[in-house]
Amino acid sequence: MTFKNASCLVLAWLLPATAALAVDGGVRRAADGTVQAVTAPVKIVEGMQDESRRNGPLSGAVIGTAKGTLNAAGAVIEGGASIAVGTLEATVGVVKRVVQPLSR
Repeated sequence: MTFKNASCLVLAWLLPATAALAVDGGVRRAADGTVQAVTAPVKIVEGMQDESRRNGPLSGAVIGTAKGTLNAAGAVIEGGASIAVGTLEATVGVVKRVVQPLSR
């Protein structure tokens, strides 16, 4: 068996375990971002409820909708960024762990 074949065999044996470890943090961040983006509309309802308590039903509905929409948009943007960063972390983590043993 040549050195190249042995390296490939070891890599094939180690890849699933290292991939699982590398992906874990990135996947967790991407999942959190997805939850944040999906639940963003709740921010609109929360804004309406808070403002209705402070300013009455009519003003609360108008002001709360505006504030809640801004908060929801922020949550969607932040969630989308977390999804992108988490995906990138997972991908880079896998590549790093695969390449690292080969570069030694």
